[in-house]
Amino acid sequence: MNKQAVAQKVYEITLLISRLALMNLMWIAFTLLGGVVFGLVPATVAIVGVFRSYEREGDAFRWSVRAWQLYKAAFRRFWLVSFLFVAVCASLTLSLWVLRYQNGPWLVPLVALVYVAALVLPYLAANEANFELTITALIKNSLLLPAMWTLTSIKILTVEAITVVLCALLPGLIPVMCASVPLFVVSALITARWNKQLRLLGKDELPIADEQRPAGASGQSDAAGRSGDGRAPMIATSTI
Repeated sequence: MNKQAVAQKVYEITLLISRLALMNLMWIAFTLLGGVVFGLVPATVAIVGVFRSYEREGDAFRWSVRAWQLYKAAFRRFWLVSFLFVAVCASLTLSLWVLRYQNGPWLVPLVALVYVAALVLPYLAANEANFELTITALIKNSLLLPAMWTLTSIKILTVEAITVVLCALLPGLIPVMCASVPLFVVSALITARWNKQLRLLGKDELPIADEQRPAGASGQSDAAGRSGDGRAPMIATSTI
């Protein structure tokens, strides 16, 4: 590898890091803009949507502009889901505290809290970025898939756990990576798992830009039957 290629690779990595830092700040801003309770889920959906756009389109768009566009649409669609999500997490957290104080079975709400907060929300955001689904179908799939795709879920939890440890050891990383880095990796993991599932079903794979594919990898052309934003129609997820 010559010096020019090395310099180009360093530039690409530096650019990606700066974009991830920007997305993390925007995730925080979007969450606060929605008053946390109404903004948490829309913010997550928007940022994962940007990462999925990057997988699908490469560098053909401005990240900040796309994030704002996706957030406005996600807020209209998911503000109530966000409220219910925060309410469930708050209820599980309260149950955890009470049961620990009473020496009760506190592991039950702990496992449920981790499942909902660390798995269901990322799956929901990734499924929204990839498919055209009703909210009911989206929530159903997002509740079931973490249990069905065990290996992928373990990978997701591992990425999130590493991020939590790093942010705990180096709090200065929180504004620049606490949400964006794990969501970026999780988006790629779920896209890869969906493509494996779609191949098994004999359906077109989710689109990935050539520049985002590993060297020598190839994929099916699947532009037909997709909406203008590149998402697959609902029929693609009718069988899991």
